[in-house]
Amino acid sequence: MGELHMGIKAPARWRYESGEGGLDGGGRICSVCSALERELTGLFVVWYSCLHSSRTREKPKLRVGAIPRISENLPAYLTKPKPRSRSQRENPPAKRRRVSSPNNDGTAFSVSSSTEPCDPEAAGDDGGVISTGSCTEMACQTEGNVCSISELHAVKHQLRSTKQQLRLCQVKIAKLTVQANRSRRSHQDVQKLSAREKLIFDHWLMKANAKSATAARYKKEWIYDCLLLKIKSTAVYTFLHENEFLPLPNPRTLYGYLRNLKADFGFDSTLFTVLCEKLEAVPERERRGVLMFDEMSVRKSVHIRESDMALLGKVDFAEHTRPGDHGKDGDHVLVFLFRPFLGGWSQTVGTFCASGAAPGSIVAKLLLQCIVHLTNAGVVVDAVTCDNSTSNQSALRSLDVNGDMHKLQTCFEHPCEPSKQVHVVIDPPHIFKCIRNNLLKVGNFLLPQGQEVFHCHYKDLLDYEEEQAGLRAVPKLTKAHIFPNAFQKMSVNESTASAMEFYSEQEDCKKLHGSAATSQFTRTLNKLFDCLNSRRPDHVRFNEAQHIAVRLLHVIAWLDNWEKYIKTLPTQRQVCFLSKQTCGALRLTLHSSVALIEILLLSGFRYILVGNFGQDPLERFFGIVRHVAGDGGQPTVQHFLFIYRMLSVNNLFRPPKRASVEGDGPQLLLKLQGLFDNGKPASSQIDLLAVLFDDVLEEPGEAVNNASVPDVTLSTKECILDYLAGYVVKKFSTISCTDCVGTLKSQTQEPTDLIQKKSRGFLQVPSSQLLSLLRIVEGHVEELTVDTVACADVYANIVDQVLLDSRIASAGVGCRLHYVGTTAEVVHFFLRCRLHFYTREKNKLTRATRRANCPANGGNKPHG
Repeated sequence: MGELHMGIKAPARWRYESGEGGLDGGGRICSVCSALERELTGLFVVWYSCLHSSRTREKPKLRVGAIPRISENLPAYLTKPKPRSRSQRENPPAKRRRVSSPNNDGTAFSVSSSTEPCDPEAAGDDGGVISTGSCTEMACQTEGNVCSISELHAVKHQLRSTKQQLRLCQVKIAKLTVQANRSRRSHQDVQKLSAREKLIFDHWLMKANAKSATAARYKKEWIYDCLLLKIKSTAVYTFLHENEFLPLPNPRTLYGYLRNLKADFGFDSTLFTVLCEKLEAVPERERRGVLMFDEMSVRKSVHIRESDMALLGKVDFAEHTRPGDHGKDGDHVLVFLFRPFLGGWSQTVGTFCASGAAPGSIVAKLLLQCIVHLTNAGVVVDAVTCDNSTSNQSALRSLDVNGDMHKLQTCFEHPCEPSKQVHVVIDPPHIFKCIRNNLLKVGNFLLPQGQEVFHCHYKDLLDYEEEQAGLRAVPKLTKAHIFPNAFQKMSVNESTASAMEFYSEQEDCKKLHGSAATSQFTRTLNKLFDCLNSRRPDHVRFNEAQHIAVRLLHVIAWLDNWEKYIKTLPTQRQVCFLSKQTCGALRLTLHSSVALIEILLLSGFRYILVGNFGQDPLERFFGIVRHVAGDGGQPTVQHFLFIYRMLSVNNLFRPPKRASVEGDGPQLLLKLQGLFDNGKPASSQIDLLAVLFDDVLEEPGEAVNNASVPDVTLSTKECILDYLAGYVVKKFSTISCTDCVGTLKSQTQEPTDLIQKKSRGFLQVPSSQLLSLLRIVEGHVEELTVDTVACADVYANIVDQVLLDSRIASAGVGCRLHYVGTTAEVVHFFLRCRLHFYTREKNKLTRATRRANCPANGGNKPHG
């Protein structure tokens, strides 16, 4: 067996198998080896140093120390590598120059020397010759670079690490794919939610991803919903917020929004613009409706609105306010609301403040102005609804509307379209309440043909019912139905009339004998109320033609005959009838309802819900306001404005239930520009003051800046003013200009006694220059708030008086560069503080007077 050189790798593949290439049975080189020797002659010289053929071996055997790593397919017993020392593994063989053989197609490697074969028989077969050489000179390599074992291990380690990272990345990709699919399915599920549910879901995600509780940012439509929930029920809002049922903002956040909410009396032009855009694609029949107005009492209170420094709580009818009403405190609010005949939505369009009931002439002007605004917004006003109060009767008379039988006029001319008429309807529940009051006052009504209706019959019926010990013909009849308070209406129905007829036929119910006229009168009013109160299609039991012929026209004839009969009686007996105002209101409502039904049926309406002619939406609006206000059901003027603004905007951008148009609330809400004052509200007023003072103030000189007040004894009022001036100094001590601060703060003047007594070491001493300015402003504040009644424009009036004062020219504060702006800021801040003190004291006196006049607290209401 030949000896193999260490580190030699053969390019050819040898096969040592029995009966094939390699060594034959006699230990001689076979023909395959000879063929290889011809191809790789130089290579065989160094691979085999000797070949022993003296004995036969079944398998070839290597010499000790031989390393036969010259082929890939050698048997396992020939391929066991010999471990090498670290020095050999770190030092690879040197590279040799490769040359091409001119005689063979294979590749030959040059060597330094050669020797003769040690066995002559080696050249026996096929003339193959194998040359041998020195082992130290035959080191060579194959094509390519040779690397060390350490580098190989490093590459293997890197490959193993890369494979491991690849597996980890594949696992992550699989997880991310699952999460992406899950997110995609969740997104598809979210798209199935309604717009309101999506809004709640988005805010839950926003609040979950917020880094802190103060980092949450809410959308405007969600803020409006939260404000409405807070307004309607504080307890429910607190419960939902504390238990985290909904992503509700903190109540303090809502108070901040309410403070910046722009609310004012009058007609809002922006609201009409958005209403016009909302109704742009709505058919005309769905834009037709009724305009209603009514008044609500509020508590007297005044408040300074910082956005324009206006004094809220005074009488405000916009341009229709009479000169003598500017100084009066408002205790009533007048609200206008529009409701369509079709659809379940309603919209408040304007509100005004009045002292007592609004004058009829002003109400008529505001009514016509509101109709003009609604017409420009695309709304068709067919009717006007109100109650039968004295001021409303005066307003209708100014529009030539009359319910008298001989001067009947149920409509007035449309202000924008003279060819159209606007019909007037008196609220039916209010009419029935007036009928109840008349019957309760006079005790009986005289009907034609000698019939008489007695109120005592209802009381006798209740007495007989209470004697039955639970077995009652009218189990729901109570004393409150017969003797209701001022806020309730008399509620008797068909079952009451039937029970009265039943008891009148019983022998032991003698008090109800002869009550046939009362039961018939009850049945007539009940059918009339059902006709005027139809609110749903299932309430319309027959078509409108039958309504007109059988019900309304029949009641009109019955009312006319009744009035004619009463006029034939003596004067002392004519009191047993409806009052003149109630009779005229009922006749006006009946004729207007008939006319409206005919007009709407000709316009394509299939049926008419006459209950939509009433002012129930306005009463519900007042109910919400009273519920939110608490404290006796009367909100303050400021509180009412906040509630009114929120409810009006909510009705505007939220689509009605079962509406035929798609809701686009968020888009409409964003178009209400200026709904909130996002900037500083005082900045505009300060800029305006700076412009006005720029024409009046003189540039300060050194003598003015260093002037000092002589040491004189100050009065009590001047000491308090000096103390308040110190607060002004503290407020402006953080401005960037140190020279301006120096003109406000005194470094040499001794503090007054009040400052010394109240100071804990931090109160500031104002300069004489600042005191001179504040004395001028304070004098005009007292003149317009204490000596006279303050009006809504009290801030502007004070500024005008200050500018006209000759002393103000040399009373500016601040350095030569900033004296105009600094003076304007100081005056504005001082006026804001003083007006805040004024409103606080005035509201305190109003509450004290109210408590003193409350009978529950032992007081007496003022007479007259």
